[in-house]
Amino acid sequence: MPSFTLYLTATVTDCTLAKAHNSAVRFKLSCISCREAAPNFSVVSLLDERVAVPGSRGDCHLLQRCAACREQGTVTVTRLRVEPLGAAALEAGAPLCTLECRGCEPVGFQAGDGWVVAVESGASWEASFDEEDSFTEFDEGAGVPVTAENVRGEWRKD
Repeated sequence: MPSFTLYLTATVTDCTLAKAHNSAVRFKLSCISCREAAPNFSVVSLLDERVAVPGSRGDCHLLQRCAACREQGTVTVTRLRVEPLGAAALEAGAPLCTLECRGCEPVGFQAGDGWVVAVESGASWEASFDEEDSFTEFDEGAGVPVTAENVRGEWRKD
């Protein structure tokens, strides 16, 4: 089964960035039959209940039909990294999650919500990122500003 890994990049200052364990990943899918991209983002989490795939003995986290050609695609989340990522890892592009896909492939990513920004002093904040959003806070313990911005993702076929 083809799998795709999302490599995350971001600019962080004096903090780490992590995806909360119970959060979801937002991405766009493209049909491999007609190459039509879905108009909306799909949202999938490791905690989502799996659904049965019609005509198969398998199951998946997401079952979606292409609006253009009606072909069926399935997505299963196999890995979601929840360990904090520092500046060096995010600059190089760190693997965040892996999806197994049939009939479709991921072509876009939206950071959205479900992020944890943490600092060495032990403080942490929940963060949400939209297209142009950035996160800014002040670490009282260290007396420094904390920022996370330019959160982007790139899908690579494994």
